[in-house]
This record gives sequence, C-alpha cells and structure tokens, in this order.
Amino acid sequence: MSYHKYLSASLAPVANLVQKLREDENGNFAVVFAIAAIPLLLATSAVIDTANVVRVRTDLQAAADDAVLAAVIPATMNDAERQTFAENTFFDNVGTNVKFSLSAESKATRERVDIEAKGTVPSLLGGIIGRGSKTLSVTAAAELTSSDVVCVLALDPEAPNAISFEDSAVFNAPACSVQANSTNSKAILSSSNTAPHAKSFCSAGGSHGTFDPYIKNECTPIDDPYANIEPVYPGKDCDFKKDGDITGTNSADTVLEDVPDNAKLSPSSYCKGLSITGANVTFTPGIYYMGADIHFTQYSQVKGDGVTFVMMGKGKKGRLFIDEGAEVYLRAPKDGVTGGVVFWQVGDSFGQKANLGKGSKAENQPAHARKIETSEISSGASMTIVGTVYLPDQNLIISSDKQVASKSPTTSFITNQIHFKDKANMHVSVDHEKGGVPPLEPRSDGGARLIR
Repeated sequence: MSYHKYLSASLAPVANLVQKLREDENGNFAVVFAIAAIPLLLATSAVIDTANVVRVRTDLQAAADDAVLAAVIPATMNDAERQTFAENTFFDNVGTNVKFSLSAESKATRERVDIEAKGTVPSLLGGIIGRGSKTLSVTAAAELTSSDVVCVLALDPEAPNAISFEDSAVFNAPACSVQANSTNSKAILSSSNTAPHAKSFCSAGGSHGTFDPYIKNECTPIDDPYANIEPVYPGKDCDFKKDGDITGTNSADTVLEDVPDNAKLSPSSYCKGLSITGANVTFTPGIYYMGADIHFTQYSQVKGDGVTFVMMGKGKKGRLFIDEGAEVYLRAPKDGVTGGVVFWQVGDSFGQKANLGKGSKAENQPAHARKIETSEISSGASMTIVGTVYLPDQNLIISSDKQVASKSPTTSFITNQIHFKDKANMHVSVDHEKGGVPPLEPRSDGGARLIR
C-alpha cells in the first residue's frame, strides 16, 4: 500500500465525521465540534506520522545492514565495484516509495563497507502546519572476519570439484572451516547422502549441493601457509648424506619394503621410502626424509611422537598410503620449522631446484605446470594424526567405512584437492592446546559482522 493510500484509509473516519457535521443544520453544534476536532485531527496526524517514520526507519536500516554484509564478502571486486554493489543492493531493498540518497560517507574497501543514507519522509502533520516532510538518516558498517581455523583447504586454483563429499561419506567438523581456492563455478561438490557439516564452508568460486550451514561463495583465496617455508634438507634430491636405517642395519640404498615387528626407526633419510608391515613399530622424535612412498599397510601398528615425514620423492615416488586396518598414532613436533606438520610433501616447485639445501625458496608455478599425484587414506577408527597433513601437489582421497581421525584432538588437511568418498566417516577437531602442537593455520575470511 502506498503512503497516500495509507493516509486516506487512516483518515477515513475523520472525513466521514466532518461530512456529517457539514450536513447538520444545528449551526452552534457544528461550530463547537469543528473547533474541538482540530486538536483531535492534529493528534491523529502526529500518531500516524510517528508510526510511519518508525516503519520507514526500520525498513531503511534493514536495507543498509543487508547491503554492507552482502558487499563485504565477495573477494573478486575492487573498491569501486564493491561500493557500487553495496549501493545497488541498498536501493533494491529500499524500493521506490521513499526517496533516499547515499552520502559521501559511504565507502567500501576489502576489509570494511560503510553506508550512510539520508532522505525525507512525507508528513501529514507537517503538511497541516506548513512543513510537508521529516528528515531521516541511518548508518551501517560491516567488516570482514577471519577467526575460523581452516581444517580442510584445497589449493587448486581452477579445478571443478576441488573438494568433494560423495557416496555415503559423512563429514563433521563443527569447530573449523572448509575452503576451496578454486574459482571454478563448481569448486566444491556435495552429493553424499548426508550433507557435510562444518563451522563454515567457503569457495573462491561456486559450489553445488547441500551444505550445513549454507556455503559462502566468492570468498578470498587463502594463501598456502607453508609455501615459502621449507624444511632443512640434507642434500640434493635423494642424494642424501646420511644413511637411512632401521636399528642401524639398513642403508639408504636398501629397499625398505617390510619394516618388521618391534622395529625402532630414527630420524634419517630413506631414499627408497618405507613400507611398514610390522606391529609395535616406533618412530623416535625428529624429521624423516622420504625419497619414495611411505606406506602403512593393513596390519601395521605404528607410533611416533614429535615426528615429521618430509616426502621428497617425485611423481609416483612421494605419496602417502594408510590402508584400512592400520593402527597409526603420529603427532607433529611442538616447535621448529616443521612444528605442527606430520606429513610435509615437497612440491614440484621445490623439487625442480638444483639445490634443495637450506635457504632456497619456493617458485610459484601454475597448476598445469605441476605434476599432480594421488595419496589415499583408508584407515578407520585406529588412525590418529595430531597435526597437519600437507600435500600441496597431491590430491588426497579419504575412503573408509569407519571414522577417520576420530581420536585426534586436532587435525587439518592442506592439499591440492581432497575427496571424501565411499563410506568414510570423517570427524575433524582443532583443539591444538589439547593436542600439544602449535596453532593450526591458516584462517578463513568466510564471514562478516555488523559493527555499526
């Protein structure tokens, strides 16, 4: 209903009364009542004006709040585009019944969007006394928030389904965020029987499927927190200076296909990788350099506290496999260069350098220039990884019929892509204090809050 129709309907009883008075032949009564009706008319007009101003102010504030919240989230806009988007959203919500304009105080940056709107509302009482409108103004501001720990991050910048929840997979991460850096319109897929649940979901591009809560799109891509950090390597490629050994008996030239029962391994370089088949296998604290795959087989039982596995093998020689049925407990170091990271895959940008020694930095390479391999975790409830699984140039498949990482107080995955499939039942926690490791990185920008 327009404002004028609203006024006409509200004043109809008064108009009917005035018409009856005009028709009354008793002139004295008409004069007396007409004089008495003036205060009534003014009071009625004031009540109507007040109610209308409150209504318009409420609608206007809601439009301003919605506009700043909507404009601060997208990462793909420059400041001018963001301000235009905020203004258009505001005017779309306000409608055309009331005329308002945005003041020069309205502005937009990546971190904050402000709106100040000013205008006039028609006044019935003002019309009677010669002032036909009332001035109104509202302000709103929203800022980007970045408080959520990201426990699942896919670094691939352009692929569809960089993160996927498929088949009968169940995913639950109530205290952390899930994000894909891919700008593809279908960067994250949810097609599993149960909608994945997390504190928040964010996609630099788009998404398809059902998420709990609703996913945010066009988020800022998150920088790889380890891109410019590298462990202190013992030498070039797999030409290591130290021997890899099990209880001092094997050299780096020995294929370590079967790590036996009760073996105790020391930090060293294992050019041929490791295949753990035995029970009661212990990794003592330190850094283990893998020149090929590391494989925890179906019946293995492994424990390692304060350990990092640096996976330096290239192509199909630097992958991670944890088979269903393996019993694995691994916790990252509390400090040092590899603090907080259990599995650290060396990307191709490092591996193609002539010197992998201390001090070299990563080279940025586009996705199509990197060789992407696939690692797989199929273990169930007996797997506990306390810390980060970092596979920047690998896709990771998590597939199991039991809960994965259910016993770990804090776990995160940073990979090229990550896929939860089959009957995987994934529960992710991020209590780094309980886990005894450094705070997990990175953080998400996946939200916004009103600050004015």
